[in-house]
Amino acid sequence: MNNIYTKALIIIIILTHTSCYKELIIDIENGTDKIVVNGLINNMDTLSVTITSSFAPDGIVQVDELENASVSIFKNDVFIENLVYNKSANDIVGKYSANFIPEINQEYKISVNDPVLGESKANTTIPKPAEISEYEAKLVKWGGDFNFPRRYRYSFKINDPKTKNYYFLRFYMKIYLKEKGIESNEVLSYMNGDVLSSSIPDQEKYVYGGLLFSDEGFNGTNHTISGTATLQDTSFICNAVDYWMIGEGDIDCSDYGKYVIMDINKLYLHLEVLSEETYWFYKSHAKIIRNVKDPSDLRYKEHGPVFSNVDNGYGIFGGLSKEIQYVTLNGYDDIEE
Repeated sequence: MNNIYTKALIIIIILTHTSCYKELIIDIENGTDKIVVNGLINNMDTLSVTITSSFAPDGIVQVDELENASVSIFKNDVFIENLVYNKSANDIVGKYSANFIPEINQEYKISVNDPVLGESKANTTIPKPAEISEYEAKLVKWGGDFNFPRRYRYSFKINDPKTKNYYFLRFYMKIYLKEKGIESNEVLSYMNGDVLSSSIPDQEKYVYGGLLFSDEGFNGTNHTISGTATLQDTSFICNAVDYWMIGEGDIDCSDYGKYVIMDINKLYLHLEVLSEETYWFYKSHAKIIRNVKDPSDLRYKEHGPVFSNVDNGYGIFGGLSKEIQYVTLNGYDDIEE
């Protein structure tokens, strides 16, 4: 049910194939390949990563999976298990998966061994989730097509620890198959909102219309965050219906209501607390997105340096924790922002 999100994440993190945030001297003539580790692990999902090999920055885009690598996971320097490779029909790249969900406040190390490319390692931690309270949201502008998106005013409190912390904020609604219905909890995808404004200091736009930020301006306090966000449902749902109904014949986007239900009564707040390496990966990638006019140019190749924490390799092995809350929307205020 998370195919769209999974594919989007793979496209994001696979950008690290060609370089990284480390200062590199790339020897194109020798063309030495490196292991590429891509995995953002969290406190809600089974640990999984993709393992591929790098390619020259000026070469042909060719993603070569290392399907026979030996991939080991350690928790606090104690061996846990070897990951198992699996690739389904809908996967762009196969995954090495574990049998456990990472734990909060624990350090994890990945070790990848390939007979040709050698060994690569990386470490990360799973930070403690954010403490969120008093989450409120209200619809302030009604819409439902390309020109008139729904707009919301939101506010919530975050109890920020005194240590340095990094965050990624977004809002979304859920979309369900009509034949299943909302009560079935068969979620096909999320309709991500675009955060238009926020009281967060030093904020930066990132993927899914979210905001990337640190606690620089409110470290160690119970801080109120407020702002506005929009969800432009029609265009997203039309694209999603096209994707879900592949093989079902021609689908008229204007008839998306025949196939899916959008739960417009609940606005979800999704706040990730990021490990430091995950934050710098997000931040370096956000800079690239700002400088690329055509988003399709971002597929597989990067257009600038992307942070990497993989020793003797490229990519990202980063930790994050998720806190998700929703608020039921009752009516709206007809107020222009």
